[in-house]
Amino acid sequence: MKLEFFSDGTASQFRQRFMFHGLAQLACDYSINLSWNLFATSHSKEVVDDLGSSIKRLVWSAVFGDTTCTSAEDFGRMYRKTENKTNNSY
Repeated sequence: MKLEFFSDGTASQFRQRFMFHGLAQLACDYSINLSWNLFATSHSKEVVDDLGSSIKRLVWSAVFGDTTCTSAEDFGRMYRKTENKTNNSY
């Protein structure tokens, strides 16, 4: 089994250091392959940041509704299912 995680950057990774330790231990105990993807953090807020936040919120809403997202492909698929509900015009 492989689990992929996506994070805003290393600052959020540091705040979650205890969770990382626990997940790493579980991964060893149950032979789970973990992958962390850290995005560059930006201090400026631009249009793409707002759009990215909206997309992430839509996908997380689906995840909280008992839909499973275990990879970047799942994330893209889940967004495509919800994108007809968004208006991305500038």
